[in-house]
Amino acid sequence: MRKIKFKAIWFICLLSFASALTINTINLNQLPNNKKREGKTVVTSDDASYLRPAENFIKTGTWKDNSLGLQAHFIRPPGYGILYFLCIKIVGFDGALTLLKMIQLILFSLSVYWIFYISQQLFKNKRIPYLIALLYGLIPFTSNFLFYTLSESI
Repeated sequence: MRKIKFKAIWFICLLSFASALTINTINLNQLPNNKKREGKTVVTSDDASYLRPAENFIKTGTWKDNSLGLQAHFIRPPGYGILYFLCIKIVGFDGALTLLKMIQLILFSLSVYWIFYISQQLFKNKRIPYLIALLYGLIPFTSNFLFYTLSESI
C-alpha cells in the first residue's frame, strides 16, 4: 500500500485560506451597511461595470451596464462579469456573491502554492520558499481585496 506524503505547502495554503477568510470577514463586518452588497461583498464604484452586465444579460438578453451610449457594452473586459454570470447560473442570484467570494479565496490559496513553486526555482535554500509562501499567504496586504467584486480579487 502506498503511503500518502503530506507536504507542508498545502498546510500553508489552507492556513492562508483560513486567514484570508477571517480577515476579510472581520473587515466586511466592520463596514456600515451602505458599503456592503447584500452583506456579502464590499460595494465599489466598479460594480456597475463588473456585475451589471451579467445581471442585465440574464434579465434582458443584452450584455451591458446601465449607462447610456455604446460604451455601456464594453466599458470593462467581460472576464469578471462572465465569472459572476456563471456563479449566478450555478447557484442563482442569492448565492452568487458567496460562490464568487469562495472562488476568489480558492484562487488566492492556489496563488500561495505558485509563489512557493516560483520561489523554489529562484532560491537554493529549501526553507526560503516556505517562508515566502507563509508571508505572502498570511499578510493581509496580499488578500485584502478578496471580498470586493473587482478583477483585482482574482
